[in-house]
Amino acid sequence: MNSITSTCPALAFLLGPWLLLGLVLSGPFLVLLTVVVATLAVAAIPVLLLAPPYLLLRRYQRRAARAPVEEPRVAFELQRVVA
Repeated sequence: MNSITSTCPALAFLLGPWLLLGLVLSGPFLVLLTVVVATLAVAAIPVLLLAPPYLLLRRYQRRAARAPVEEPRVAFELQRVVA
C-alpha cells in the first residue's frame, strides 16, 4: 500500500474541496478585477489627454527662459531697382 495509487483517493478528498472553492471564488474575483481595471482605465484617460500638452508647454517655457534673446536674422535684403 505504499504506491502512488493508494494515496490518490486521500489526495482527492483533501484537494477536491480546495479546487471547488477556488473555482467558485474565481468568478467573483475576476468580476472584481475587471471592475478595478476598468475604473483605473477610465480614470487614466483624462490624465493621458491632458498631460502631454502640459508637459510640452512646461518644457517650452523652461527652454525659453534659459535661451538668450537673439536678434532676428535677415534671410535676404530687398534692393531697389532703378528703372
